[in-house]
Amino acid sequence: MPTTLEDLSLPRAVLVSGSGTHVGTSVVTAALAAALTARGSDVGLVTPVRPDHAPADAPVVTHAKRVAGLDTGLVLVEGAGGLLVRLDKRGGTLADVGTALRYMGVSTGVVVVASTGPGAVNSLALTAEALATRSLPLLGVIVADWPHEFGPAELADLEELPLAARAPLLGVLPHGAGSLAPQEFTSRTPEWFSPVSWATMQA
Repeated sequence: MPTTLEDLSLPRAVLVSGSGTHVGTSVVTAALAAALTARGSDVGLVTPVRPDHAPADAPVVTHAKRVAGLDTGLVLVEGAGGLLVRLDKRGGTLADVGTALRYMGVSTGVVVVASTGPGAVNSLALTAEALATRSLPLLGVIVADWPHEFGPAELADLEELPLAARAPLLGVLPHGAGSLAPQEFTSRTPEWFSPVSWATMQA
């Protein structure tokens, strides 16, 4: 039996990082929030600012303190661009936020959002390696933007991605999920985290 989102005992802080740029971290974070709220979790959300918006005196420890200070039971921290993309003008990254949280005693893990197609497996493997180097637990992989028409190559990626990450595949979101109306988006999230529906879904 595959490991599902419901099987996981999640840490207090869950960092949502892309394996690269434009892979769908925002829509995956929203889907995670909806799914976890539906199962009764008290979910907060923090989105660290990017370099073009960050003041010079806002290092990653500031973002970590924001997460630690929230009174929700679980906090999703949405990254932008990838694990090692700068979040502030001092060069701090999402990985640094995770390290700071663990230093503060906040249980922390990472969900990586991946794509399919050329280079996807390698990008995910490199992200997993960077997490392991920093002793940041990789909770699982979520594939975003699953195509309406897929073939052997996409199905092979779906099988290979969790192997490359050495972590379970937790969800697959179809192309166009982010364009759904809020009510439909929320109602559809259970199927996106259900292994039974992954290979047949349509947005």
